[in-house]
Amino acid sequence: MAPVSSSDSMAIRLLVICFVFPSLATVAVFGRFWARHIKNTHLKANDYLVLVALVCDIVHCTYSSLTLTSSSLGASTSR
Repeated sequence: MAPVSSSDSMAIRLLVICFVFPSLATVAVFGRFWARHIKNTHLKANDYLVLVALVCDIVHCTYSSLTLTSSSLGASTSR
């Protein structure tokens, strides 16, 4: 594996963000649905909208990660 240069540090930070925050959001949404299940309450429109937002976030971060790994997006342009 090649050493990481300082120009790649921004891309690495963006990749970490794209993995950490959707993971935290997934845990939070799972907790929300689990709490609804424990309380035996019906899901409402806001629960479904949170699920749609989570899916959109995961898709967005997936495309961002693919862009970061397949191009030099996030790399420093200064030499």
